[in-house]
Amino acid sequence: MTIAFAALGTLASASQPSIGKSKGAASSSSSPSASPSLTPKIMGWTTFCVVAAAGIMRRRRTRRLVPQATAQEAKAESAKSAGAAALGLSLICLLSTVMNRMTFRFVLVPMGRVTHLLSVTTNLVYIAFFASVVQYKMKSGAITSESWDFATKGRGRWLLLCAGLAECTAFTLMPLFARNLPGSMLAILSQSMIPFSMLFSIIAFKRSYDSLQYIGVAIVLAGIGVCSYPKAVAEAAVLGSDGSGLAKFLANSVGLLLSYSFIAASFIFKEKCFKRFSAESTSGSSLDGNVVNLAAALCQCGALWVLWPFNFKFITPLSPAEYFGVAKGVFTSASAAAVVALYWIANIYYLGASLTVVQKLSSVIALLVGAVAVPISALLFCFNWPVLGAETFTGYTVAGLLVIFGGLLTYNHKSLGR
Repeated sequence: MTIAFAALGTLASASQPSIGKSKGAASSSSSPSASPSLTPKIMGWTTFCVVAAAGIMRRRRTRRLVPQATAQEAKAESAKSAGAAALGLSLICLLSTVMNRMTFRFVLVPMGRVTHLLSVTTNLVYIAFFASVVQYKMKSGAITSESWDFATKGRGRWLLLCAGLAECTAFTLMPLFARNLPGSMLAILSQSMIPFSMLFSIIAFKRSYDSLQYIGVAIVLAGIGVCSYPKAVAEAAVLGSDGSGLAKFLANSVGLLLSYSFIAASFIFKEKCFKRFSAESTSGSSLDGNVVNLAAALCQCGALWVLWPFNFKFITPLSPAEYFGVAKGVFTSASAAAVVALYWIANIYYLGASLTVVQKLSSVIALLVGAVAVPISALLFCFNWPVLGAETFTGYTVAGLLVIFGGLLTYNHKSLGR
């Protein structure tokens, strides 16, 4: 703009007659450059060019600013949509976690004497469901042959074999101890997966943790102890005043803790499988979670069927005829069969939702969802249910749940501070 106005001034001065010339020379000059009638034309054309150039520059600047504003708006809208999707997925996982814990305690009422059969039939439901999903997704091209070969023939099969064996051990032990404990203890003791997952992560991934995370784990364990104290006293009074009742409660609690350690190990094996596939994949695709669940369930199935002699030798006092007679009574009863079917649905729902949260969001979010589910589950067990009855919700329970939640926040302080 400055150059344009300078040129305008130069042209205007050049169009005026020179002061040093004589009047005669000035009047006799007839060249076009000296003609006063051309001065307005030159001024007009110059002004027009300057205005046009300014308009073009303004238009170009506007065109540059509009895409920037549009990109910022699109980015903000995308972040908002991603946040809403993450919140929705977390709520779905929370609902599935609560449903799984509730239905598991309910199903142990009719299936408490035939727990190994419950594990076997639940595993068969797993296989049927995930096999149908995998088959459908493979036909549609959503699952690549690379994922399937890695999980069934490649290096991933050994990790998923270990995951299946860990799940087999967990689901064999868990019903044995959970059937003898109050329902809220399932939700409380499930938080022991955090120290177990920390230990296994150090071994498998060489992960390091800071002092606050160790303190958080210690706080979680302290919260479990606070929640368990009134229930231990109550169970000791019911099961025996000579100390045998307390011993039985502690034995069942330790057994359930051990069961959760195998579940934590199963998640570590699956996580390692995801990481190994990402490192070795040549196509850049991700390992499908349904393939992982199906391969682990198949390995779990083989181990569960091998354990049938162990079940009749060490787990159940019933003979095979009595055992399957009890099972027949459960599945021929409409109400009992409905409870079992509801447990299967909730279990698959929980497994799919939790693995999706780990894959799409993070394991930290999955742990926080599990923490939020603890007080909800404990409160629900305090209602007077037709089969279970009502549990007492004491001040110890409230204090313990707050301590557990505080420990989880301390453990996840790095992620929460971002």
